[in-house]
Amino acid sequence: MQGIKIRQYQKSDWSKFQDYIAEAFGKKNVLRDSGFFNWQYDGGFFIAEANGKIVGHFGYRDIDYKFSKETRTVRVLMNFLTLEKFRSLGIGALLAKEVFRTNNPILVLGFTIFSQKLFSRLDNTWQEAGNLKRMIAVFNNQAPFIKDYKSPNLAISAIKSSGFEIKEWQSFDFRYDDFWEKARDRYHITVERTAEYLSWRFARHPHFKYKILEIYKNNKLSGFLIWRTEVSQGFKIARIIDLISYAGVDEFLILEFLNQAKKSNAHAADFMFSGSDYDNTLIKSGFFNIVGTEFEKFPILFSPISYKKTIINIAYNFTHKLSSCFLTKADGDQDRPNKV
Repeated sequence: MQGIKIRQYQKSDWSKFQDYIAEAFGKKNVLRDSGFFNWQYDGGFFIAEANGKIVGHFGYRDIDYKFSKETRTVRVLMNFLTLEKFRSLGIGALLAKEVFRTNNPILVLGFTIFSQKLFSRLDNTWQEAGNLKRMIAVFNNQAPFIKDYKSPNLAISAIKSSGFEIKEWQSFDFRYDDFWEKARDRYHITVERTAEYLSWRFARHPHFKYKILEIYKNNKLSGFLIWRTEVSQGFKIARIIDLISYAGVDEFLILEFLNQAKKSNAHAADFMFSGSDYDNTLIKSGFFNIVGTEFEKFPILFSPISYKKTIINIAYNFTHKLSSCFLTKADGDQDRPNKV
């Protein structure tokens, strides 16, 4: 296509990339923040140029995932756009073709109808897998905003003394690698939660300061829970972003999270994930599945609150059902600031 060029992003593109993002999303979009951009993509980024002007992009990151007993590198798609006036030229297809040029499995959390049609043409094994499940617990159903939804207030159970000790996180070190080698057997398909991955994803995040709970038995790490809060329009929600533990241990982490979230004056809590490992424990702890309730329309974006998106849909070219996967908002780019 004459005048159109698809290539890898280079550091020298930063100035005109900022102009492009401002035109596409506005001047406050987080992709104009160099710290976030470099942290998120680490070189996995294609741009489309029309006569030297950036008119589209497609970002991704190659990340190790556990598939049963083996480890496979998965290409996780993270951001894809072509400026509206250039879409009829097929630039989106050219960008996607470059990103899909890999022998690795490909995964996306959060996609549009256009993207799904395009990706399925590029890969005949591509499939819509479903949505992340969402569980919610409500601390104050009379709080601003949430009072419009019918729900019971949560009565938090006391944490039983069982030989476990819960601590605040200090660092992702060898303890996490040792723990993950044993804990990973509980999960069929999920990201490899090595100390290196966790450090990148949570400790070095350029904008979010996550709260991390660790649980120990006999001085051995037995699980961890990662959460943060969001506040908008007088409403505060505490959000579990990741949770990994030995079977039977997650209950104590969830109850401690609920106690800390309530003490932080959160009005509600949620957890978005796939699979069923934690369903019974969450329900026992006071969460409910939003399916079939008014909360199906409850926003998932709170910075600021937006009703445009109430699900996180998932697609991939895996040969497995979503029920076999443990995915959370930490996968892909679903837990990120939209503005800086």
